[in-house]
This record gives sequence, C-alpha cells and structure tokens, in this order.
Amino acid sequence: MILSQHLLLLTQADLAAKYVVIFQNYGLDLEAVQKLYEKHKHAPPVVRNAPPVAGNIMWARQLLRRIEMPMKR
Repeated sequence: MILSQHLLLLTQADLAAKYVVIFQNYGLDLEAVQKLYEKHKHAPPVVRNAPPVAGNIMWARQLLRRIEMPMKR
C-alpha cells in the first residue's frame, strides 16, 4: 500500500506541474492575441473579396476562437 500511495503522490505532483506549464503557455497565447488585437483593432486584416464589415467580424471571431478553443479541449 505504501508504494502505491507514493506513486500516486508522485503522479499527482507531476500532473500539477504540467498544469502550471499549460496555463503559463495559455497566458502567453492570451497576451499574443491581445497584442494582435490592439495592433489591428482600427484596421483589421480582411480576407480577400470580403465586405469590410463582414471581414472585420470574421477577424474578431477568429481571435475569439483562438482564445476559447484551448479551454474547450
């Protein structure tokens, strides 16, 4: 029993460390999206042949998807 409890504690500690790394990386992604938004919010890049308003909405939705997808997994 002692060995299995020790292995369980090691596994939990290892998982906890990995969660920290995952959330740090997610935080960096959020910062990158924020910088991208701040840089292009007044004139976002629009896909070819898209109307300006629809292109702006598509760009904003893509940024939102980029933020939400990792949390949904």
